[in-house]
Formats: sequence, C-alpha cells, structure tokens
Amino acid sequence: MTPEFVRDIYETLNERADQIDPSDASALTAGVNLTEDPDLNVETVDGERLILREIRNGWYRYSFPAGLSQLYLTSRVTRPCDALGPYIDDRRLLGVLVGEIVIEKPSGHREVTEHLTDERLKGWSSTESHPCRWTSGRAEIILDDVTDAHDNVLAIKILSTGLHRLSPRPEYIMPKSILEGLTKADSVLQPAL
Repeated sequence: MTPEFVRDIYETLNERADQIDPSDASALTAGVNLTEDPDLNVETVDGERLILREIRNGWYRYSFPAGLSQLYLTSRVTRPCDALGPYIDDRRLLGVLVGEIVIEKPSGHREVTEHLTDERLKGWSSTESHPCRWTSGRAEIILDDVTDAHDNVLAIKILSTGLHRLSPRPEYIMPKSILEGLTKADSVLQPAL
C-alpha cells in the first residue's frame, strides 16, 4: 500500500468522525505547528556551541578551534508519523539528513566519512543505501587530526531537514533510551508528566 492510498482512507474516516463527534476527531490535528527549521547547532563535548559562519546551498559552515577530537550535531527531532500523519508508517526519530562532512583547514580539506559507515557512532539513525544518513537529535562527529591553530571550518551538507513538530502530542512520550542521547536543549520536546 502507498501512503497516498492510506491517507485517503484516513481522511475519509476522519471526516466521518467529525460528523459523529467533532471534538474527538479534531484532537488529532489541533494545535499542531510544523516547521522545516531544524534548529541546527554544532556543540563541543562540553556543550559549547560553535559559531555558524554561513549557510549556502545546503552547506552549514561552523568555525572551530584546534585540539577537538569530536563534536555533536544537534537538531530538532520528529517521527514522520507524528509530523506528517498516522498514515505514514515511519516511527523513526529523525533530525536532519546529512550528506558530506568536510573539515576545511588552511593546510587543506579532509572529508569525514565515518557517519556514512560506522554503525557505532552515537546519535545517528541506521545507515542508508545512498551516501547520506539521518541524525537522531545529537549526532557524534569524529574529527581526528585537526592540529591547525585557527581558521578551522566544519562544513556539513544537509540534504533534508524534514518537518518538525513545534508542539508534540501530549500522549507521545519519548523512550528513556532516546532521551539519554539528547542534549538539555532538546529535552523541551519531552512533555512534563
């Protein structure tokens, strides 16, 4: 079955529910605010945010000092079934879809490719068949060999930001294992109990 076929059935049933009891049917979509803004940031291990230099043609460029061995790419997260509708059978918690990552230094450029192949990296969804991968809110980036003292730039190609809910459904509670991987800033997505 295609999402379009299931969406048509869902919308027909939703219209019937409106005729029976409008207050219950509208609860599925009431107060849902969506955005394509991923609230993308790069943080050090200590949680310090790097300076965003520019965004151009899907490339986000951040300045960073020498001596760092890893960074974290943070963003909003949403499950496609929550953002697009229950007729989408995709319950993965997704942040942004990342293509290339490049370290630009005065002494030259180096591609970072671990995010495309290393299943052990924290904060990444499963690997894709194409050279890209979804983050899950706080994705680890390994930097090896950054010794230049200044003018280091981390360039990240964002292929898709997805749609993100600004107000999650109250009954949607993230599993503890997912929450442990999120930053404190991301915890605002978790409703208070």
